[in-house]
Amino acid sequence: MSEMKKYLLIRMLTTVLVGIALGILFILLDGAFFARVVFIIFAVIFIIEAILALFSEVVRKNIFLLIANILSIVLAILLIFFQETFVRIIVGVYFIAVPVVFLILRRDHFKEEFKEQLPKLVVGVLVLVLGLGTFVDLLLDIVGWLLILGSIVYLVLGCISLSKHD
Repeated sequence: MSEMKKYLLIRMLTTVLVGIALGILFILLDGAFFARVVFIIFAVIFIIEAILALFSEVVRKNIFLLIANILSIVLAILLIFFQETFVRIIVGVYFIAVPVVFLILRRDHFKEEFKEQLPKLVVGVLVLVLGLGTFVDLLLDIVGWLLILGSIVYLVLGCISLSKHD
């Protein structure tokens, strides 16, 4: 076996092992926990950002922006403690309402618009029905299996390609 073939084989096997390991990790990750951690991180960032903006608005004395920043802090705190309900409703309604509005506004091109908006409608319904944690868990499982399957296909095609070249 030539040095180039060995190098390509090692690269291919490394890529396959990393792909399979990531796929298994995604399958084993708990979607609800993953979603909760991500939203807590976002909420903390929103709180810090709103507090910093709040201090600058106190100096400017803009009541509207002062109230908006206080509401941002309250919403971020609600996001930390009531994630499932809060996010489930907001994300679900958003992913259903926006496509419906587009379908109404573009009813002269309903068929094309429906094809474009259908994935958003499906996501909205799934989030409302399943809940955010279950939806994220389902997505992580799908991505994990696709990574594993893609890695196996890459390995098979790579071995076929390497065997054809001397």
